Amino acid sequence: MNDFIVLYWSTNALPADPPESLLCQAQDTDDAERLTEIENPGCSIAWVVETDDFEEAYRDYWGDYLAVA
Repeated sequence: MNDFIVLYWSTNALPADPPESLLCQAQDTDDAERLTEIENPGCSIAWVVETDDFEEAYRDYWGDYLAVA
């Protein structure tokens, strides 16, 4: 099992809301997505990163946008 951070939007998220995050232990990215969907039924998955570092996960998701913001 590895640490994954899943970035997702809950069912009540507004269009401009940044994704929420969930840290979980999973076998792979598909398993991490499945666990997130169990914890947050109806959510929309934005990004999955194999890490336990929330800053790293958001940097990976936002990419170069954060470098110029």
